[in-house]
Amino acid sequence: MNAEELARNDRLTEFVTSDLNQDPRLPFDDESFDVVNCVVSVDYLTQPREVFQEIYRVLRPQGKCLISFSNRCFPTKAVAMWLQADDIGRMTIVASYFHYSAAWKSIEALDIKPPNPPPPRPPSAGDIFATGGNAAFSWVRTTMVGAKEAMTDPMFVIKGTK
Repeated sequence: MNAEELARNDRLTEFVTSDLNQDPRLPFDDESFDVVNCVVSVDYLTQPREVFQEIYRVLRPQGKCLISFSNRCFPTKAVAMWLQADDIGRMTIVASYFHYSAAWKSIEALDIKPPNPPPPRPPSAGDIFATGGNAAFSWVRTTMVGAKEAMTDPMFVIKGTK
């Protein structure tokens, strides 16, 4: 988000904007945060190692860094290797940013997409005949809606612990 969008948020008490591709330094003291959360932005970093070194610097001991992403991005802004990778490749890219930036105690990959709901039970032949076929049509419609709702974007988190 840009400064104008952030300024319109009446619940936000303070914010800092920065172009980490121009200057990867974070304007915060060492060990000043328990958690750093980066949501659907890691794919645009041109100096990821330096940014992850900065994240490590500003985290307190045992602090957590959560980097979340999906398979969507602005292709004109994402770095080339991100565009060429599949989901597993992107998880590997982000995990390597952690691995090669600092001495993280642990690095975990999480798939946080909700599980697909179980399909509805199909109607019995008796239900179909008793409803003039409406039970079958209702079941098909419900199944199709459920399948469409289950087709959400994947969402991944790579978590590093300092």
